[in-house]
Amino acid sequence: MRIASSLAVFAAISLGVSVYACNASPPKVAVVPVSLDEEHCWWAVYRTSLPLDTVADRFARAFTSIGFAPSAPSQVGDTAWINVGPSRLPGYEGRPIEARMVAYRAGDSTHFRTFVATGASQAIELCQQISRAAPVGGVTLREPDGEEKLSVWRRRP
Repeated sequence: MRIASSLAVFAAISLGVSVYACNASPPKVAVVPVSLDEEHCWWAVYRTSLPLDTVADRFARAFTSIGFAPSAPSQVGDTAWINVGPSRLPGYEGRPIEARMVAYRAGDSTHFRTFVATGASQAIELCQQISRAAPVGGVTLREPDGEEKLSVWRRRP
């Protein structure tokens, strides 16, 4: 008797799973555009005495003033970043353009880098445009010190 009731329960569960599996809608897959080749704006890391929040806010405003959709900085602990684009900006032949900034607090300074993806050879122009629009006043070392290779600079998904 106990075996018969166990078999009945198993059959009911199997039938339910089969019915659900047959009527389940296909999974929804998000379409993500292929990212452009990204370049750093300068080989080294910039440093400024400005606080992390100030640097992030100035870059957020700079990106908006250039024509990117407004994007608020994200922050976790002592690291902030802003990702903008893809957008079609004037002067870039209708190509989608992306940019981002990453910054973190180190001692009494904020270290930051900017990255752009233009899909062409106009990266230098965009880097200059961003730098002028975000008056941060950073300085950099004359020689690489390895900081430019840290994982903090990697693109976040």
